[in-house]
Amino acid sequence: YYPTITPVLALQTTLDNIREKNRLSGSDDIAFSPDGQTLATTLDDNTAKLWNLKGEEIAAFKHKAWVFKVVFSPDGQTV
Repeated sequence: YYPTITPVLALQTTLDNIREKNRLSGSDDIAFSPDGQTLATTLDDNTAKLWNLKGEEIAAFKHKAWVFKVVFSPDGQTV
């Protein structure tokens, strides 16, 4: 959790932290969970990944083909 003044600053802080670790290079799509606590990305290596707000990878999903879009269900339980 990042104490922030605005949601835009929260997003920028999270993305900067992930980029700093070179984890967004090749990312095609990015989405926040409805509760704003998890970030999902798609990568050019046929994976979708979930990240916490500290920029730590919490899950990776390998696919057989290119993953170009990611979205959370309205309840945040499904990606």
